[in-house]
Amino acid sequence: MRDFQSRIARYKLVSRRSVHDELILDPVVIAAMRDYMKEHTVSELETRLRVELYINEILPFFNVLSYYKIGYNLAKLTLRMLYKVSIEYEDTEALNAIPKKDVVVYLMNHRSNADYVVVAYVLAHCFAVSYAVGE
Repeated sequence: MRDFQSRIARYKLVSRRSVHDELILDPVVIAAMRDYMKEHTVSELETRLRVELYINEILPFFNVLSYYKIGYNLAKLTLRMLYKVSIEYEDTEALNAIPKKDVVVYLMNHRSNADYVVVAYVLAHCFAVSYAVGE
């Protein structure tokens, strides 16, 4: 990492497989699987396969280093060519009051296809960005 003069939090470089294994072996996930098996009278194999599908759905498929190094720089270049990126309002006091162990969720209104690029660019230095879509 020193060769590229980048600072990436260590957890951002964890392999997809490691995250998968950590999730599937998490005591909370195991307890939820047991509850699901009892409630729906399904086998452990069926339940595990369903959990595997969920995990595969939420884990990113991309190379994390590429995302945070190459993707960030591409987003920065593209956004600066097309837009004047600025922050109009930031409630620093409120943001600093959020406990470090909590998760902050940013919602986009999808008015522009650039939303994902802008959010990735703006938040890249502070957070590990992960996306979810749905109703």
